[in-house]
Amino acid sequence: MKLAASMIAVASASHYRGGTLQVSQLANGKLGVTNTQTWRKGSDQYSGGCRTTASSSTSLPGRCYGGSCSSAQNAGMLYTALFVGDDYCYGDGNNELTKPSGAFNWGWDDCCWVGKTTDSGSRVSGGNMNLKMQINDVNNNTPQFKLPPLWLIMAGCANQQIDLAPVDPDGDLVRCRWATASEAEGAYTNPSYWPSLSLDTANCIVKY
Repeated sequence: MKLAASMIAVASASHYRGGTLQVSQLANGKLGVTNTQTWRKGSDQYSGGCRTTASSSTSLPGRCYGGSCSSAQNAGMLYTALFVGDDYCYGDGNNELTKPSGAFNWGWDDCCWVGKTTDSGSRVSGGNMNLKMQINDVNNNTPQFKLPPLWLIMAGCANQQIDLAPVDPDGDLVRCRWATASEAEGAYTNPSYWPSLSLDTANCIVKY
């Protein structure tokens, strides 16, 4: 199974800051899809402001992009805020999909990721966002992990890291990698921009 999700989320002027899609097998024979979202406050899908007491006012357009699924598997994804920071909103939601007969691609895309700053101090446009998953085995569970709401890094301090700590319900071996530009559009990791970041692929730990 391949589950592609980009991970860098930084505070800046645009609005989308990060998210994940994860799949689990449900007792009713359907697929459960958990979506994690991080937004700039004010562009967070909430009418009247992001809050932890209600789900988002507007749903995200989860769509079938190919394979064995069809428009019958499209779903409007809501999420409930779990944390509201000074200028961002973080939360997750749960959805059910009728299980396709075989491998499929599913997710959503839109504009725009937050802008970013390189290690050299240059500004980089956030560009479009793309959050889609490729499911090769519809009877398997994807690795489960929580995208943290924020990772604060102190410039110039070595050996800072974030451990995603994925757990696989099926006991499958988990490996991590950076998303490519075609998978994540504006949120892929360009090594020439951020040579300070490295990824321990065996343990899913990002180091600064």
